[in-house]
Amino acid sequence: MDTRPELAEGPWDVIVIGAGFSGLAAGIRCAQFFRRVLILEAHHVPGGLNSYYYRAGGRHLFSSGLHTVTNFRAGNRRWGSGLVFRNLGLKPEDFALQPPRFPSRIVIREDELAFGNDPQILEQSVADRFPGCVAGYRASVEAIEAESVRPTPTARDGLDLLGAIPSRRLRDLLALPVLCYGGYTEGTIDSRTFAVLFRSVLLEGCGCPRDIRVILDRLVAHFLALGGTLACGAAVSGIRSEGEMATGVVLTDGAELRAAHIISSVGLWETGKLAGHEWGVPGDISLFHWTGLYDRPMAGLGVRDALLFASTQETLDWRLPRTRPFTEVVSFSALDNYAFDPPPDRGHLKASFFSHRDEWTGLDQKRYEERKAQYAELLRQRTEACYPSLSAHRPTLEDAFTPLTLGRYTGHPNGTLYGGRVKTFDGRCGLRNLHVVGNDQGGIGIMGALTSGIVVTNYNLLL
Repeated sequence: MDTRPELAEGPWDVIVIGAGFSGLAAGIRCAQFFRRVLILEAHHVPGGLNSYYYRAGGRHLFSSGLHTVTNFRAGNRRWGSGLVFRNLGLKPEDFALQPPRFPSRIVIREDELAFGNDPQILEQSVADRFPGCVAGYRASVEAIEAESVRPTPTARDGLDLLGAIPSRRLRDLLALPVLCYGGYTEGTIDSRTFAVLFRSVLLEGCGCPRDIRVILDRLVAHFLALGGTLACGAAVSGIRSEGEMATGVVLTDGAELRAAHIISSVGLWETGKLAGHEWGVPGDISLFHWTGLYDRPMAGLGVRDALLFASTQETLDWRLPRTRPFTEVVSFSALDNYAFDPPPDRGHLKASFFSHRDEWTGLDQKRYEERKAQYAELLRQRTEACYPSLSAHRPTLEDAFTPLTLGRYTGHPNGTLYGGRVKTFDGRCGLRNLHVVGNDQGGIGIMGALTSGIVVTNYNLLL
């Protein structure tokens, strides 16, 4: 694949800005119906946040955003994996997803729940630990299932969907994975997003490929086979418009490309800036992320969770302190605890807690590296508190990234993880033929991003 082919001025039928999962899905869907479809990617490999890089002289591949892929057992053709594979013309085996070999856990202080790809695991865990709350839990699941298929979002707080549960601790336990997986504003989350994420993570199960390249390579190959054009290293500096219509894009090298339709996966606020408008509000929740490689699979070191969401707060408070690292809420994933055969001499553990860009700005390189080391040590301490057996084993290779890293590779202000504080759930913005996909359309996570690219294309370009 030529990473930067010669690009005709146009007109293109569709230009897609960004080759993350939502952009690739939109590009594939458009290439099935339009003759000239172009995806422009600022970096030299696709994927956006969910990409990959190498360490130790190219011997070890790190999947930068991959923790898990949700909707693993979704049977509904209208959502998740059912919708994705049907609309993209792919098969589930194309992604080579494997189920977890162990259940996952949610822990808040001394209380915990187990969940897995069978929703009965979570319901039984609720019954075992909160026997007086089973009826309320079932009523909340019914409310969540109803909310997740509503065509438009409601204004109420998503946490209200757990209102039938009498125990505050149980409500906190159930909310923790949802907030960790997609809490894009502090203190609250809209009911539509809460319902979709709860169902995706806790009811429909998770799977994982050996590494993120498996999915990215398959999507790119499929797009190219459909006749699409992918240009990596082609950053967009502006969107041209006349009246209510977008007319094309300008690249950072000055090239201008015309298009009948433009789909942007770079965020609502960011798209507005490209078009010379004020749309949306940037988010400010970011991440400090650490990956450790060990000399044997994680299960052999006592880590027998696929995912772990852990909080030390007495009462869950989805607000990040500005004056210190937010180590009270940490999420973990052990990629080799899925059903593919892990290398016998390697284990792979990821851990992360939420952070603000303000904690990292204004530091010179020396202070920046010192703070990274400090945060990594705090994260290792929390890891060993959750998995005491790891205290006798140091990683053979470590890597970490900060909100500044996220900002550099995604282009999002503040290094935001889940997009801005304003979502455009129908993908529409201020120009009639310009649409937004990805986080700011509400598509969070790998399967959510793919769904976003498909749904926005279907309803705005194909109907």
